[in-house]
Amino acid sequence: METLKRLVTEAPVLISIDYQLAANVSPHAPWESDHGLLVTAVDALKYGASWVVFQIIVANKKPAVFGSCTYNEMESQYSQPKCELYGLFRVLKDLHH
Repeated sequence: METLKRLVTEAPVLISIDYQLAANVSPHAPWESDHGLLVTAVDALKYGASWVVFQIIVANKKPAVFGSCTYNEMESQYSQPKCELYGLFRVLKDLHH
């Protein structure tokens, strides 16, 4: 248990996105390597969505950004596929600076 406490408090939980590394990933499949690739995972429910943006570093997915949002009354009536897509839309909207 002490090891777990130490790892959680010492290890960087979130990494900074290396945009230069991501720019080196080929936009066309098949890739030679996933190294640097950015991956977005969205989980949507009836009342909201959450997401994590990962960057693949040496074959491991490292979390870089996470967030969540709640749906208003109208948005909570969306079908499940539409909730997932709306969650992805909110990710892109929230991350656009």
